[in-house]
Amino acid sequence: MTNPQWTAQEQANADIDHALTAAQAAHGPVLEQLVSPSDPDWASYQSDSPDWFMKAAGDVIRRYCGWHIFPNIKTVEKNILCGSRGIIVLPSRYVTQVDSLIVGDDGNLEYPDAQWIDPKDYVWHEAGWIQRKGYAYYQGWYYSGYYYGNDPYYLPVWDTGLATCTFWHGYETLPDEVKAVAFELAEQAMAVRTGNVKLMESPGGYRVQTSQNFGLSLNCEQMNRLANYRIGMVA
Repeated sequence: MTNPQWTAQEQANADIDHALTAAQAAHGPVLEQLVSPSDPDWASYQSDSPDWFMKAAGDVIRRYCGWHIFPNIKTVEKNILCGSRGIIVLPSRYVTQVDSLIVGDDGNLEYPDAQWIDPKDYVWHEAGWIQRKGYAYYQGWYYSGYYYGNDPYYLPVWDTGLATCTFWHGYETLPDEVKAVAFELAEQAMAVRTGNVKLMESPGGYRVQTSQNFGLSLNCEQMNRLANYRIGMVA
């Protein structure tokens, strides 16, 4: 692709655009590389910046546990599946308040069968789940997709419904147990990056072994300590 009125730089740019277009047509979109030397985080990583490693360690813990843990925040969670026993599991392990609950909702508060549930008809648990109370099966929970008759061995009559819940969750102060794991991860990543290895004698010579895991990797013992903060499942 050429144009006699273009400058050399304009021609070069046009050639690049043409090459990218041809590459996209042949192999799909050309993605930008994930990281580059110009990324300011690269300088923080190389200089063993505690701020960078602490943030990265916190991200690893939050991703493993499945929720933010700290601080205490207000959340509007949509499209929560109502369980077969009327149980709604919230994405949290430390709930401090439930402001509202809607069942039979499509997530936009516009579904014709959406029902605002009276707080007296359900009980919420600090561990992160909500369950019906008393005659709530007949007072709104029906619209979540289940009919509960006199027979205790009930079965769902159609698809399970969805719920929208507005609630507060998270610790006001990060538990020391979680904080300790974050410190260990950050220290471990910084130490191993700078060559924390040891030589071990073995038959026929020596072998190199790291004294701890590479990078921001949770070990089994750390996972065990985080177990009380990780989102599980309620049947």
